[in-house]
This record gives sequence, structure tokens and C-alpha cells, in this order.
Amino acid sequence: MYFLPKRDIDTSKNELNRIWRLTGIGQAEQFSFKVPRKGAGFSPEIYPECFAGKFANAYEDWEGGETKDPIMQQFSGDA
Repeated sequence: MYFLPKRDIDTSKNELNRIWRLTGIGQAEQFSFKVPRKGAGFSPEIYPECFAGKFANAYEDWEGGETKDPIMQQFSGDA
């Protein structure tokens, strides 16, 4: 199974996640997880903060045993 990155989901259709699965017969199936909403468009209340794409630790700090929380950002839906 492969979970697509958040930047690849369709927020205009309130899609939360999309998964690709390889079948035993050499085909790929796509599964989409959506929140049923009456209105179309981006709904920020259903998307939690996500990884900002920036590392919180330098390699040397991490190798030395230092740990930090990941850098997060509000998901905007226009990625």
C-alpha cells in the first residue's frame, strides 16, 4: 500500500487521504477517503496540522541524541 502525500489529495472534494494498493494480478487499485459535506471547497477544520517539510534537527544534533518535535504547519489545501 502507498499513501499519497497530503499535497496530492483533492481538498476541493474534502478528500482526507488517497491510497494505492497493488493487487496480486499486477494491477493497482486506488482508494479515496472523503468526508461527506454538502458544500464544495476547502474546509480547514477537517485537516490537522501536517509536516512542514523542514527538519527540526540537524544531523549532528540527532546523532548526538537530541530530539525535537517536528516542525508542523497548517494545511492550506493549495499545495
